[in-house]
Amino acid sequence: MHMTAQMALELAPWNIRVNAIAPGYFITEMTEGYLTSEQGRQVTKRIPLGRFGEYADLDAPLLMLASDAGRHITGSQSRSMAVTSSAACNRSRSSHEPDITA
Repeated sequence: MHMTAQMALELAPWNIRVNAIAPGYFITEMTEGYLTSEQGRQVTKRIPLGRFGEYADLDAPLLMLASDAGRHITGSQSRSMAVTSSAACNRSRSSHEPDITA
């Protein structure tokens, strides 16, 4: 994710936006065996919505970042914008992120 921020800084003078989406677990041909196993079902217990992502879950953040609606966004890593993974929910909050639990 540091590469996203660095590229955003370097390309901003040319009005090029750089963002990343890290949505978490999706069932694909590669992950289906694991995610549909008992171990995979244990993973869903750590996901707030209790399910793996679906490709349609990416539509809104992708469209927003690719359109003029996201013209003021660059250097962001969308872990919790509209797609929430267990990794995003379990990671510790960095010092520059707002405390939304207060």
